[in-house]
Amino acid sequence: ILRCTKPEEMVQVGFLHMRLLKPGEFGVQCACMGNIFGDCMIAPEDNETGRVFIDRIRTYSNLYVRTVTGQTEEKQTKRLGWHTDRWTKPVLLETLYKSFRKMFTKDHCPIRSRTTLNEMMSYEQRSVQDKDGNYTKTEYGAKIGQHDDTVMSFAIGNRIIQHEHGKISACRIRKPVVPPFVDKHDLGRSQLTRTKAFSNWKKQPKLSKLQRNFPGGSTHARRHRH
Repeated sequence: ILRCTKPEEMVQVGFLHMRLLKPGEFGVQCACMGNIFGDCMIAPEDNETGRVFIDRIRTYSNLYVRTVTGQTEEKQTKRLGWHTDRWTKPVLLETLYKSFRKMFTKDHCPIRSRTTLNEMMSYEQRSVQDKDGNYTKTEYGAKIGQHDDTVMSFAIGNRIIQHEHGKISACRIRKPVVPPFVDKHDLGRSQLTRTKAFSNWKKQPKLSKLQRNFPGGSTHARRHRH
């Protein structure tokens, strides 16, 4: 989650870290976080499993919508999510690099998550070669055995903030709901008068009183007779 009131001072304010989540379940978690932070915009990738993510939260109030121009006709359509391919991915990364350079000159680091920082450091550009050793293409991604999910999420969010800031609406933070009953014990107010459990129950007589009423008298009387 990125705070973007001022694009040049963008900062990471939230991070979802869970394991073994299916794309649909992940979408539900993101929608819940979006609601908590004020109906903030969600910009998922429209790629493979990302389509399952989008389909699960299709009714969310603030999904990113991109404009697509047809290849055969100059007809524009609206589609949900950000589509990443070999053309848009380098643009994302270049925009992120330029944004970081501007922020670092002002001693501002937008990253607040150790996981995101580690993935940024392991992200690399590599050349792909064919079986004969000839160059075929350039790829961008995490090192073998590493992940780059947070890098791409950060890059997509930054691209929208820097170039499509007008699509982002102000977050509507709801007022906190105060429950009618407040447990004062959890607030550290130990000196307050506390109600005793079962205080309204009828008290049972003490053992000494029962012994005095028992035929044979008190323990003192029995000991005297022995």
